[in-house]
Amino acid sequence: GSAAEKLEQQVHQQVKDLAKQLGLARVSAYGLDQDHINRLVMRCDLGQCVADYAGHMVQTAYRQATMLGPKIANTPQDSLLAACVFAIVWLLDLPQKPSLMKVAALAKVTEASVRNTYGLLHPALGYLVPRDMPIRLKGGLSALPPPASPTPPAARR
Repeated sequence: GSAAEKLEQQVHQQVKDLAKQLGLARVSAYGLDQDHINRLVMRCDLGQCVADYAGHMVQTAYRQATMLGPKIANTPQDSLLAACVFAIVWLLDLPQKPSLMKVAALAKVTEASVRNTYGLLHPALGYLVPRDMPIRLKGGLSALPPPASPTPPAARR
């Protein structure tokens, strides 16, 4: 709750202060730029709710970097965004689900990069999915396409 948020703000402020003292430039990830997220979601012909959930999920992924492992730090931001959009579309069980390949192409990254990022996120999706997001996919998180096969058999017809 609010105690955790207060602690997170204190940590964030201490990191900022340390970075300033050490003369480090703090680069803000443009994957966190909501306009950038909105543009990708619009190119995918998806709604604003997908953009909002994707923004939240990208930010959570960066905050939970230690849980996701060291590879997440080297992940292209657009691959992370594309993987989040892909997962959200499936979890919301939207009638129009762009393939991993299509989301990757629209994000201007390789399908392999998005597939690898989705593989990093997949085991931790329970922690990354926004709490207020309705999961409409029958079977929930466990019914998501596995990372090795980004399109489930039922959708391959």
